[in-house]
Amino acid sequence: MNRGKDGDNCLALKPSEFVVMRYFLILLFFFAPSRLVAQSVPPLDRLISVDIRNATLESALGQISRAGNFEFSYSPTRIDGKAVVTLRLVNTPVREVLNRVFQNQVTFKSRGNYVILVRAEAPEPTPKNFLLDGYILDEQTGERIAQASIFEKTTLASTVSNPFGYYRLRLSTDLPTVRLDVRKRAYVGETVLIRSRSTHSLSIRMTPCQLVCLWKLCPYA
Repeated sequence: MNRGKDGDNCLALKPSEFVVMRYFLILLFFFAPSRLVAQSVPPLDRLISVDIRNATLESALGQISRAGNFEFSYSPTRIDGKAVVTLRLVNTPVREVLNRVFQNQVTFKSRGNYVILVRAEAPEPTPKNFLLDGYILDEQTGERIAQASIFEKTTLASTVSNPFGYYRLRLSTDLPTVRLDVRKRAYVGETVLIRSRSTHSLSIRMTPCQLVCLWKLCPYA
């Protein structure tokens, strides 16, 4: 690196230095936007792939946080970091990965770029409600569907999937039959029978109208 001709403070780059600088700027141009996009998605809705084999929970959480580019926050006195975890998932939301790891023994929520883990309270002996959550997915592509309506006709419980396809619905355990109706424009409506009356996750797949238009009229197209 050399100074300008007139002894001023301007710096002139050598050809080799210019090539290095140009290469660095190209890399910055291509990779910075993808990092910003990842940061704009809430941690629990980010898609990750993990291959965890006989690792401690503490090590497994480290792998999950690195894959999702976020941090965990939890009390070591409430979460057993020495428990052994084996798990292999591909292109899966962090939320579903944690459900598989903790099996409803731990609740979690995101705040900023942190996922906060809290030991779940003991369930009531006879709960009046249960929670159902999951993702609404495109049957053809596997992509998550935003703004899908999910409702139960008897109690009128309803919700709408968020921009990343996630939904969460509280339902009564007293219902003899629980059926969810799922609707989204340009998709065939789905009716899902819920058999379990305990809190659990369920992802629902919807078929695009164009796949069935040859033999079935789709009223939501």
